[in-house]
Amino acid sequence: MSPLPRRSLRALRTTFALLVGFVGLFLVGCPGSLDPRLKGGGGGAGGPTACDAPGMVFDAKPNAMCASLGCHDAMFKSGGLDLTNDAGLIGRLVGQVPNGMNQSVCMGVTTPYLIDGTMPAQGLLLDKMFANPLPCGGGGNRMPSLGVLSADQITCIHSWADSVTAP
Repeated sequence: MSPLPRRSLRALRTTFALLVGFVGLFLVGCPGSLDPRLKGGGGGAGGPTACDAPGMVFDAKPNAMCASLGCHDAMFKSGGLDLTNDAGLIGRLVGQVPNGMNQSVCMGVTTPYLIDGTMPAQGLLLDKMFANPLPCGGGGNRMPSLGVLSADQITCIHSWADSVTAP
């Protein structure tokens, strides 16, 4: 049997390196504490720190699952929701109800994306990601529609939402 041609070995190595890199992107856990720009004032020192769901899941560049082009980014705002990870994110979620714009199937829903003063956190954002059956009469897709959340990401999102809605 003859050895593989040099070009085939190079292609195989490149393919393997790309595969390892791609898999590594999905194995990343919660990277740490909540972005200080997003923490509301007041919380007591010494409490548990939430992971950075906005930075890890919503708007993690270049693999954003939610705030990607054409979904919940600052320009398109599918369903009227902008999940861009910036200083205004919490204000766009806590106590805010969907406005029904840009292909929202939840028109008329009056449940806020995140309900202030709830522990554990509640709201339409979490319902669209985790509830069975889906809210809004079962219309639309389970979010995020661009990928599947890992157990670590699900834990991170719940922890982050608890930290921003806690009474």
